[in-house]
Amino acid sequence: MRRIKEKLAGQSGASAVLAMLFFLTCMMVSSVILTAASTNTGRLAASRQVQQDYFAVSSAARLLQEELDGMQLRNGTVSSGNLAPLLRHCVDALARNNAPTATVSGRITIEADDMDTVTADYTMDASYDLVITLSILRDGVAHSPITLNLFARRPTGQEALVWSGAFFSKEAAS
Repeated sequence: MRRIKEKLAGQSGASAVLAMLFFLTCMMVSSVILTAASTNTGRLAASRQVQQDYFAVSSAARLLQEELDGMQLRNGTVSSGNLAPLLRHCVDALARNNAPTATVSGRITIEADDMDTVTADYTMDASYDLVITLSILRDGVAHSPITLNLFARRPTGQEALVWSGAFFSKEAAS
């Protein structure tokens, strides 16, 4: 202890070197702490955006599910609803093609206030099953994709074609 006091009181410059080393160590530690904090802030912002994207896409998928589930095609007429023209377009295009491997594809967008635009790519096959992949497109990349599947069935003894059995499948994270 006596030697430390002598060094601190001495005029040889050793105490200045020790003080500078201590100051340098403190600066390095604070630099590491600030870098870690700023990195976590960036991650938090990105995580919040991913969460908002997922909520927007899943809300749009639920909206489409509720609108399409139970819709019917009877005597060439699609039951009423906001998406009846889309189903009518697909059914008419498949009827014109009349091939067992025919498909109809397209894209619609779903927009709402305070929400990013959700893109829905749809495909209807020759059996009238409908697959809709929803996502938010940003710079050409699909974020938070969710697939909605609806199956077309003819209930026993009926002429109507009914879309039902809608279910979601979340695709790999993007």
